[in-house]
Amino acid sequence: MTESFSNQTTKTVCFRNPFQKVTKWKWTEVDCSAFAKFKKEVIGKNPLKYFDQNAVNMLTRDPSSHEMVATLWQVDGDERRLVASASNYLAESEKNYAEKELKVLVEVHGL
Repeated sequence: MTESFSNQTTKTVCFRNPFQKVTKWKWTEVDCSAFAKFKKEVIGKNPLKYFDQNAVNMLTRDPSSHEMVATLWQVDGDERRLVASASNYLAESEKNYAEKELKVLVEVHGL
């Protein structure tokens, strides 16, 4: 299997800062560099794929203290191909969930 995206939440946090109501955001060189690096990783290693109902599916989850990311992959030979990705901020009550509960929440959100 090729390397999947690791720490998606951490790598993409600068792209979601504009959606934070309390943060005044400005596109900087750091943001541009992070975006270019993430874009290269997405395009270079794991190009997107249309959903194939006969392929093997894999759901990955990446919860953090303030948001969750779930990705749907399909196994294509010896590689994983990204089919879909979903993310969402955690509600105030969800921020108190135990790690196990957060993982289940992300899985449900991803489905």
